[in-house]
Formats: sequence, C-alpha cells, structure tokens
Amino acid sequence: MNSEENSKKRNDFKTFLREQLIPHMESENYSLSYDNDLLDDEDRESWVFKLEFQGPKTVEVSNDDWRDYTEYFNFYVDSELIFTINVLQHADANEAYESCIRNLQEHLHK
Repeated sequence: MNSEENSKKRNDFKTFLREQLIPHMESENYSLSYDNDLLDDEDRESWVFKLEFQGPKTVEVSNDDWRDYTEYFNFYVDSELIFTINVLQHADANEAYESCIRNLQEHLHK
C-alpha cells in the first residue's frame, strides 16, 4: 500500500469517527465535550486528532502526534488506555471502525 492510500485510510477513519462515533456515543448517553476539529487551524491543539465524550464515563479517542504514527488511534475510558488500533491493519476504514465499536462497547458497559 502506498503513502497516498495510507493517508486516505487514516483520513477516512477520522471521518468515520466524526460521522458515526458521535451519534453512536449520543445513543449511549454520552455527549461530545471536545473535538479538536472545531479549533482554529492556528491552534496547535487542532493538529492532533482528539474527540472526548462525557457521560457515565469519560471517553477519549486520540492520536499521539500529528506527524508520526497517525495510523494509531488510542481509546481511553476514564483516563485509562483500553486499546489502540492501527487502521492500516484493516481492509478499510469501515472495518477498523466496526472493530473499535465492538471493543469500546465492552468497556462502556462494565
């Protein structure tokens, strides 16, 4: 897989998270409390992908860096890393997203 295809898969996954995870979390009684995409491009915090949800628990999805290893997305529940997904190890962004939802569901209902 070339660099352009990898970049597309990472960007598609971010889109999946924003378009599908947000409504999914709302259906689980969570509300979006932070989305770095809403920040001004000049704000350095906008460079690293991050979504945070508040509800019965605090859930965060983020990358560690904006330049390196952006294929890795970390999922935290109440500040504890519960899993990391490498989207490049999945056939497409949809498959990666479905894997995340299955894994996340286990931790939301513990």
